[in-house]
Amino acid sequence: MRKVDCTRLIWVACLSFAGAAHADYVSVLGSGSITAPASVEFGDRTDTHLTLHAGAPLTAPYNFIDAWQFTLTGSANVTSLTSAFSFLNTFGIQNLQVNLFDVSNNILAVGWQNVIPLDPPANTSLYSLSLTPQTGLSAGAYELRVRGTLLAPPGSYAGTLTATASVVPLPAAFPLLLMGLSAFGAVGTRKRKSAIVAA
Repeated sequence: MRKVDCTRLIWVACLSFAGAAHADYVSVLGSGSITAPASVEFGDRTDTHLTLHAGAPLTAPYNFIDAWQFTLTGSANVTSLTSAFSFLNTFGIQNLQVNLFDVSNNILAVGWQNVIPLDPPANTSLYSLSLTPQTGLSAGAYELRVRGTLLAPPGSYAGTLTATASVVPLPAAFPLLLMGLSAFGAVGTRKRKSAIVAA
């Protein structure tokens, strides 16, 4: 094998490793494919995969990060992703946040969103937050990342991700266009009838 080919293989391996090293636990949401509208569950616990970050230190105060991978299918333009976390199944964790990334490690939402407020809403077991992408999401691979501060075992979080596709609206000018074409058609028909009568 030539030296140039070996160098390329080493770079590809390094890039692949760097892309996979951003999270301690990487898993797949649902079956891996989501066709909006859809809702899929995710979650992690200290007795399964939730552990302290093993790589380069995370920005304080975060000490764990998980990545949930999924692929949007179909031709729908997904304009809203909503995470709903369960207070009943989320404990032993502070500073819980989520964000949305593409396969090139670009942040697609406005930024990391805080999941659990200081004072949980009364009379509810869920706390929802929107991960509205800056532009509509087309078919492709994405990653929901969850980070936070694991206080001490046991710890757990659980939630659902809901994807909503936009409905392409009928353009407001379309009815006006139809009315205009009908008027032109009526005028043309009248002129033809006048020409026949004159002949």
